[in-house]
Amino acid sequence: MDYAANSPIAAGASRTFLASALDGLKALYRRQASYLRTTGELKELTDRELADLGFNRADISAIARTASRSA
Repeated sequence: MDYAANSPIAAGASRTFLASALDGLKALYRRQASYLRTTGELKELTDRELADLGFNRADISAIARTASRSA
């Protein structure tokens, strides 16, 4: 049983799992940062500027969510 836990295959699989988990966390961080940056920038606009873009204040969260998915 000790061999199975310490075999190169098990070690490689755990490294792959950890690398994959780390990549997922990095992607989550990038999406969250993008969402926060977008909402911050849109909230700085006046209602008139938002209207010129075809948006209103209620749309900011949805716009930022959509933008963060592509980040």
